[in-house]
Amino acid sequence: MVLNIPKRLGKLRKISFSLQSKMMVYFGILFAIILILAGAIRLYGLPWSAFKGEYAQRRAEVFEQLGEIADTKQASLASWLQQRVFDAQVLSDSLLFQQNVYTLFQQLPEIRAHNDKLVPALTHIAIHEAVTQHLQLIKNTYQAYTSLQLIDPNTGDIIASSDVNEVGQNIADQPFFRAIVLPSNNGLIDTKLQHEHLGLFIARHIPAPQGESGKVAVLILNISDPELDHLLSIQNTTGKSSEAVLMTRSMQLLSSLKYRPAESKASASLSDDLNQALHPLVSAAQAGTVTAKDYRDKEVLAIYRPLPITAAIDWGLVVKVDQVEVFARIQQNIQYSLIVGGIFSILFGLGGTFLLARRLSYPIEMLSNTIQRIEDGDIYARAEVTSYDEVGKLARLFNGMIERVHRAQSELEELIDSRTAELYKTNVNLAITLDEMKNLNTHLSQEIAVRREIEIQIRKKQVIQQTIFDSVPAFIWHKDTENRILWMNKAASELSGVHPESPQGYHLSELFPQYTETWFKDDLQVIRTKQPKLGVLAEVCNTRGECLTIQLDKVPYIDEDGNVIGVIMLATDITARLQAEQAMYESEQRFRAIVNTAVDGIVMINECGIIQLLNPALAKMFGYEMEELLGVNLGILMPSPHHRKHDEYLRHYLKTGEAHIIGSGREIVAQHKNGSIFPIYLAVSELRLKDQRMYTGIISDITELKQAQLALEESKQELEIQNKAYSRFVPREFLSFLEKRSIVDVQLGDHVQKEMTIMFSDIRAFTALSEKMTPTENFRFINSYLSKMEPVVLSHHGFIDKYIGDAIMALFPHGADDAVRGAIDMLRTLSEFNQARQHANTELIDIGIGLHTGTLMLGTIGGENRMDGTVISDAVNLASRVEGMTKMYGATLLITEHTYNRLVDVSEYAIRIVDKVKVKGKSQPVIVFEVLDGNLPEIRDAKLATLEMFTDAFVAYQRRNFDYAESLFQRCVDRNPNDKAAKIYLKRSQYWQRFGDDQTWNGVTELESKDGA
Repeated sequence: MVLNIPKRLGKLRKISFSLQSKMMVYFGILFAIILILAGAIRLYGLPWSAFKGEYAQRRAEVFEQLGEIADTKQASLASWLQQRVFDAQVLSDSLLFQQNVYTLFQQLPEIRAHNDKLVPALTHIAIHEAVTQHLQLIKNTYQAYTSLQLIDPNTGDIIASSDVNEVGQNIADQPFFRAIVLPSNNGLIDTKLQHEHLGLFIARHIPAPQGESGKVAVLILNISDPELDHLLSIQNTTGKSSEAVLMTRSMQLLSSLKYRPAESKASASLSDDLNQALHPLVSAAQAGTVTAKDYRDKEVLAIYRPLPITAAIDWGLVVKVDQVEVFARIQQNIQYSLIVGGIFSILFGLGGTFLLARRLSYPIEMLSNTIQRIEDGDIYARAEVTSYDEVGKLARLFNGMIERVHRAQSELEELIDSRTAELYKTNVNLAITLDEMKNLNTHLSQEIAVRREIEIQIRKKQVIQQTIFDSVPAFIWHKDTENRILWMNKAASELSGVHPESPQGYHLSELFPQYTETWFKDDLQVIRTKQPKLGVLAEVCNTRGECLTIQLDKVPYIDEDGNVIGVIMLATDITARLQAEQAMYESEQRFRAIVNTAVDGIVMINECGIIQLLNPALAKMFGYEMEELLGVNLGILMPSPHHRKHDEYLRHYLKTGEAHIIGSGREIVAQHKNGSIFPIYLAVSELRLKDQRMYTGIISDITELKQAQLALEESKQELEIQNKAYSRFVPREFLSFLEKRSIVDVQLGDHVQKEMTIMFSDIRAFTALSEKMTPTENFRFINSYLSKMEPVVLSHHGFIDKYIGDAIMALFPHGADDAVRGAIDMLRTLSEFNQARQHANTELIDIGIGLHTGTLMLGTIGGENRMDGTVISDAVNLASRVEGMTKMYGATLLITEHTYNRLVDVSEYAIRIVDKVKVKGKSQPVIVFEVLDGNLPEIRDAKLATLEMFTDAFVAYQRRNFDYAESLFQRCVDRNPNDKAAKIYLKRSQYWQRFGDDQTWNGVTELESKDGA
């Protein structure tokens, strides 16, 4: 124990340094702290004072600069987005674009019905190509978009796109699709995630045609990422690391990061640290400043400004710059100050400290030598310092500590010897006790293991027995001799409504009080005779209120001594069996009632053709008694030679399985008992009864039906003769629409409402032409012309409603395509008609045709003695006005937008838009198109050559860009001087360009007369 004292003193000496070294270190640290504190005050300022330091001042300057940048970018973004919204609005409101979209979407159902793949079918349609070119034109004109898409709002299919590779893709499962189709989201600005890329888009609805509600399609303009990134780029005003990003309220980035490749944008983030710092500002939609680490793990200064786009969309703008770059100059100045201050601290401070420490270190060295002697083994060494300062006091305390250590060591050695002897004795006794306990535990463990194995085997047997009884569908009870239930299986417990493992037995009177006395008598008989009692029927009700019919079997329970100690009661539910027997009986009674009361004859024969069953109606139909036909061959009811062929047919069917009448019905002849022949309708079916084939026949006497059919056929022939005569004056289709069989059935006021395409055709300058002819020549000319045009109308499923002098009014009830094709054929027939007149040296004629599709009333007007069939509708008047407009625009065939929208495939025809007009008496304008196919080849080719230019000019005119429209229309006139419509628009553009733009002008031409003037 003595040897430990020097070691402890040695440790004390080891952790001490010389006073000289300590003072050198302490003063060096003090100077460094003062130097650092001065630099920190200069950098960060003094708390609770006006001096904020260079760091805070520079920080305020940087945030002010970032705020100015954020304000500028915020205004630029708002203006830029407003321009993009305006682009989407102009495109979606374009009448030409809308008409092309209407036509394309009208053809979609038929395209999907006749084509397995949508994309190849669309690419072969001219109208789809026109829509695609329109979208590509907008994309090429405005570099702000990556693609423009036209979406089907019902299916989510991309029907058209400026990027042809996107056509046919489906976006119905995208979250943004449910938002863009909502009526309230017309003009939506939002983001979407496609191919792990978050992009900005604008959605506009293409409204349904005038007079209809809803939308036809959704137009999506996808914003270009480089365009947005360029808008957010920052010049090096605050530093090279300055960066501005646009983000959503959910912290998703809408613009690329400056130090991360563009293809990584989908996974880019400002960093979790910076997002967490910005989250309170983003959630509250408030501007503010933060300091955090960005995605490069660098400390940055950032400013956040909310950028509300709409009431539902609130994005934010973050502008940030690296702190290292901002404070680089300040930190460099601090480093220079620390270096200079450190050099002066070493030269002056540490030099003076060395001299002072040298003077104070001698007494401490003496104390250190004493400690060294004790460490070397001289435990009686003492410190000899006689000074009264702190070092002398330390020496006296050291000497006293050494004396106390000697005393404590002696006392501790005596106590250890005493405790060691006691511990040895206790260990010997404990070892003996442990040996005895080990033997006892071994015997006890063996006994517990044996008992546990026996309990497991008993429990397994009980589980197996209980499982077997619970799986039995019957009800099982175990009762004692006093009518108490001691055990029951699962089915019995469910029937009784009690738990099967109840510790106290239930008395039978508690469960089935109505059967207590009867069942107990049977139990006593079983107990007394030791014989089972079987087949007892009873009706009981379960816990759900369902009443069951059961069959009871009671067996005595005998113990090992042969004494009866109880009764086992087994009950079987026979409710279903009794119900099935009752249902079978009732079904048989219903079948017999149906057969005996049936109006038609019913007969059943076997495989040999012998009648096994028949009903009274059959016997009465053939004049027999029922007993005369039972057991007789069915051939008795057939005339020769059919009764002989009947047996041959049965044998052939049994051999080959070829059925001619079985499973179907047909008309045949039958023979009455008196030998007369009459027609019947026979329906035969096959069934099996007890592995035997049987055939059932239902026979109807159709004698009266045949007579009625013959009379009806004669009446139809007479009616057809009358209709042929009247059809020369009243179109047969007129009667068909009124659902009349004959003209004699038509009454004054009969009418029907239906959508049709109305055609008006008129000869140009007919009055001047007729003045040159006699009345006879007039009639001969008119009939010659009309006889050529009538077959053309009929061949295209139309009919002529009336002739109005030289004009024709025709109706096409089955589709606008019939009317357009019919009008084109009429113009071609006119060309042939003119060729014949040219050979006869007679004057050539021109006609104008107008088509309009709408709802009309077709019926009869007049009085009791004179009435006429006609059509009445505002659509008829509009068709007449459109025909008159052909003179104004120098066209031969004009159609309205309603007819244009009903065409199955507008690409089948050469069509150009002509005008948006409002005729006299109409409140709503209508768009008019010119069909070029019926023109002479030279006229048609000249207009087709300027078709695209004319369309662009018309769009510019509707957008009030009159200067551009005038230049295009002038080019159209230069290339085709005979284009009357181009000349009209050239004058209009010059007029509006000269006299200014009326703010109420909407591009609609109001016509005052029928001829379009």
